Amino acid sequence: MRGPVRAAYGLAVNARRSRYLDVGLATVLAVMAQLELWLGERYQGMPALPGNRVLTAVLLLGGTVPLAWRRRWPLGVFLATIGSLSLMLLVQGAGEFGGGFLILLVVAYSAGAWGAALWPVLGATAVFLAVYTLRDPNVHTVVDALYPVMFMAVGFIFGRILRQRLRRAVQAEAGTVEAVAAERARLARELHDVVAHSVSVIVMQAKGGSAVLATDPGRAREAFTTIERSGRQALEELRRMLDLLVHDPAAAEDRRAAPGLARLDDLVRATRDAGVDVAVTVDGEPGRLSEVADLSVYRIVQESLTNVVRHAGAAHALVRLRWRADELEVSVRDDGPGVAALDLPSSGRGLVGMRERVAMLGGTLVASPHHDGGFEVCATLPLPETE
Repeated sequence: MRGPVRAAYGLAVNARRSRYLDVGLATVLAVMAQLELWLGERYQGMPALPGNRVLTAVLLLGGTVPLAWRRRWPLGVFLATIGSLSLMLLVQGAGEFGGGFLILLVVAYSAGAWGAALWPVLGATAVFLAVYTLRDPNVHTVVDALYPVMFMAVGFIFGRILRQRLRRAVQAEAGTVEAVAAERARLARELHDVVAHSVSVIVMQAKGGSAVLATDPGRAREAFTTIERSGRQALEELRRMLDLLVHDPAAAEDRRAAPGLARLDDLVRATRDAGVDVAVTVDGEPGRLSEVADLSVYRIVQESLTNVVRHAGAAHALVRLRWRADELEVSVRDDGPGVAALDLPSSGRGLVGMRERVAMLGGTLVASPHHDGGFEVCATLPLPETE
């Protein structure tokens, strides 16, 4: 299941679960209110709610059933619930209705979390407060009058807090998606350069091989061997490129040669000039890397050292390359206080770009504080099979 389909399915499942939750909550509150109406008693055997019970039951349903739609129409549900309870107080009078406070808490929370308008909520609350104060004989002080409003205020405030958190989460998600899209566009340009190089080699070798096929079969055979090797490499990179294809007009503007491990010394020298002492260690016998993998390793080290210079507050850094039979492990560790764990480069795309590169190559990446202090970025990339 691909990303957009999975995301749409997840949204549908969450919406369905939220719907069931709201219906269940409305049902529970409606049943509790009816039980309190018909079975509840207050002091000295008096009913919990005065007046005609049938009319009160209908008004209580009007105050609880709309809660099943509290996410979809939060303001309408708030007005319907507060209106029904206000009408009940106005017509029937007030009583010892404890469940009403719970209903007020839930409907105010829903209006705060999913409603945008504020003035209708304040207006309906003022009307309810006036009716409650006039019709409840137990209201003797300001605290008594404001008691139900305190429940509503607490619910509304917590709802607003949830609303702000959801908004920040949506903004963070949008920023991550934008960063991933921009990074994929950049990766697509670099992959284009690699594939274009392989195809150019194929074209040139095919032209030369066909020219000497009759006069120099040996040279023609070498040309065809080169064509086969370049074609395999191009197919390998094309398979990895399928998920990154984007329409980017800037792709034709960047045709510089992609850097690799051969330029690692220049990168280390530039970092030392910036004030961080960098050491490089190589373990094992260096193996063969595809051009995309070579470029990705260079970019991972470059981004890691850039974060060390900008954010880690470190004086020393260690770049280690561990060559194994079937994989390459590249790690960059600093001795800073660990600020780099926040991954906050100026573009906001450092760690996102590393993860995209490593995932594209079928590897793994871990970025976390080191148990001995400092911060470490460690990527493991598989090596191509030996031909």
